[in-house]
Amino acid sequence: MVAMSHHQTITKTEALLRGFRVLDLTTDPSGPYAAQNLAGLGAEVIKIERPHIGDPCRWTPPFVGPDGIASEVKNPYDISVQYLRRNRGKKSVFLNLMHEAGRELFKRLVTVSDVLIENFAPGVMEAHDLDYDRLKQVNSGIVFCSVSGYGQDGGYKESPGFDLMVQAASGIMETNGALNSRTIRCGTWAGQMVPALWATVSILAALLSREKTGHGIYIDLSMQDACFSAAADEFLKTSSFQRTLSGHEESASRPAPWNVYPTRNGQIVICVAQSSQWHAFLEAIGREDLRDDPRFKSQQTRCRNADAIDAIVAAWLESLTVDEAINTLREKKIPCERVCSFENALADPHLNAREMIQDVMHPVYGKTGLKASGFPSKFSGREAGFSLPAPYPGQHNEDIYTGLLGLSKAYMEKLKEEGII
Repeated sequence: MVAMSHHQTITKTEALLRGFRVLDLTTDPSGPYAAQNLAGLGAEVIKIERPHIGDPCRWTPPFVGPDGIASEVKNPYDISVQYLRRNRGKKSVFLNLMHEAGRELFKRLVTVSDVLIENFAPGVMEAHDLDYDRLKQVNSGIVFCSVSGYGQDGGYKESPGFDLMVQAASGIMETNGALNSRTIRCGTWAGQMVPALWATVSILAALLSREKTGHGIYIDLSMQDACFSAAADEFLKTSSFQRTLSGHEESASRPAPWNVYPTRNGQIVICVAQSSQWHAFLEAIGREDLRDDPRFKSQQTRCRNADAIDAIVAAWLESLTVDEAINTLREKKIPCERVCSFENALADPHLNAREMIQDVMHPVYGKTGLKASGFPSKFSGREAGFSLPAPYPGQHNEDIYTGLLGLSKAYMEKLKEEGII
């Protein structure tokens, strides 16, 4: 067995959720990211994985290990890059929930835990006698969060909840417009990341409620619901105008200039909402002659004439570079920004200064050469971030089963032989 590498750890006395324990039964991204958020806030997160198989995400290419990055597993210590990025700060134990002894052992973990997150299909936990109504009998304070594609009830509850499906079903995709008559999906995993944030918020609210009532609570989080809420502003526009406002057709409802614009060597965004900003913008581009133009006198008239404003902006930018345009606009305090490639973002000195660019660590071999995001929230007098790399499968069996539950090593060997841990 290769020794686990040593990594700098956050001082747990400074972590906000120090002392809270989370059981993570999730696999698809929304659940693992929600649990990882709690780990970033200092909770002890124990990932429950199937013996010798682990989270299915472990088998998603590419992989990284002692021989670098590869599209297939070449070494027993190769781990999926996706797994390493989604499970930072967690511990891992093997546990077979299909076995009665495994379920009893899981209940013992529940008695000493605060939160349980799962994203099995509705009814799976109940079929294994591990639903909220049963588990609250062994721990009345447990916060139980179920993340599923469409919720625990209703006509869609049996449908799986993959990112692209949820984007489509929530309406969030339509706001991106279309290319060649085909609706464009969100570039990021919005169908997974938005629900992950809602799961995190809901769990924290439930823990705060428990401080007042002494009782846990059940959370039913639908990924479709979460993404629909994120698109709500666009749907409100649709209701107001009685038509779908998507992509380039939304100009009647947005301020102007408020768009992406090409320059000689790249793109920038300009965001002008208030009349004072509009007047400063006209000074910046040398078009004060438009100040009294009736088409642009108010925010409402500028919205109606957004296409004309876009044409004016395009003409001004035609001969300018990104830096020239940005510098000119910022002199007048006009909100603007360059459109960055992801490579540019990784090199951004501001993001790096805020510790948002982190090394992806392998639990055995340390630095992989890959990068991941840091923890976005910064707290006064408290630390937030990932104290551990994503775990090796079953890495913390002895720590949890012997150290936390007090199982003897002889009994653990018996459980291993029976395929329970």
